[in-house]
Amino acid sequence: TVSGPSEEAVATALRRMDVLLTSAREKAPFTHFVSLPLGSAAAAAGPLCQSVESFKRLVVERFDAQAGAQTPSAGVGPALFGDPRQLHITLVMLTLLSDSDIARAKSVLAGAVAKARPLLTATGVELRGVDVMGDDAQEARTLFARVHADGLQAFADAVFGAFVDANMASLPARAGDKGAVRLHATLMSWKFAAREAAG
Repeated sequence: TVSGPSEEAVATALRRMDVLLTSAREKAPFTHFVSLPLGSAAAAAGPLCQSVESFKRLVVERFDAQAGAQTPSAGVGPALFGDPRQLHITLVMLTLLSDSDIARAKSVLAGAVAKARPLLTATGVELRGVDVMGDDAQEARTLFARVHADGLQAFADAVFGAFVDANMASLPARAGDKGAVRLHATLMSWKFAAREAAG
């Protein structure tokens, strides 16, 4: 409860609190994300998981062969790969600092999906080609597969846009004619290895 000597003082205090919360949210790390799952426990034996496992074996074997017996495999090993059953497309990253933030995000998501669902015309998703996060491939810490599906970019951008409109997300600096959401599925990341090392 906010109280004060006048309505104007209370309104001023509430505006200042909003500014402080917005500033804190912008500085805080992400706490949640909205995603579309590509893998699942049930799909462990399916073609997607098998393809990702084959890619993993190929990469690790190639780096082992290049490194030879004298040196480790240039830091490329199985720990860099995520679990293919957890493969997903991230639509938006969020910083939700309270139960009311979470409830609001659920409401925004439900409304966005209801409006955007007709845009999604694909009956399947294809992973085709790989790329890295960042401009310098030598400094890359994440390798991802490009995701292709009819209507998926429009759907993803509509969901992302709903969170931007609700002031729960902001447009990335690179947003442009390719859409606000970079459709990708992370295959390799230093974060996976760091997580495994932390136990």
